[in-house]
Amino acid sequence: MQCTKRTDVQTFLTSLQYKQEESATVGVQITQREYQHTMLKSLPDKLAKFALQVLTSTCHMGHPLDTDTLINSVIKQSEHLKNRHVHGQQGQGKKAREGNTDEALAATGSEGSCRKHHLGNCYNCGKPRH
Repeated sequence: MQCTKRTDVQTFLTSLQYKQEESATVGVQITQREYQHTMLKSLPDKLAKFALQVLTSTCHMGHPLDTDTLINSVIKQSEHLKNRHVHGQQGQGKKAREGNTDEALAATGSEGSCRKHHLGNCYNCGKPRH
């Protein structure tokens, strides 16, 4: 089971938790460590790195993190990343509509990559228009 970038993280983690509970009802016990490992492997890279950092920091402080708290942290981080992405795209569209351009592109002028032909003769070879 894999959570893709387009999948809602909260829905995915809820379904993963449901599958863990189903396994427990049929007698398959999954430890908290195994469940967290499965969750880390199934999340997108950015969220997996975040979750691993949270787990590592709490372990170093001597306070083991329960799975529900980890899930809530990952969901909040997912919403934060989603909102940041949406606001970033809105800002870019607004800039383009206002006519603001990138300074590097503005330095090229309106001719872009088109070559200008000079009207006079070449000072080196004497041929016209190059």
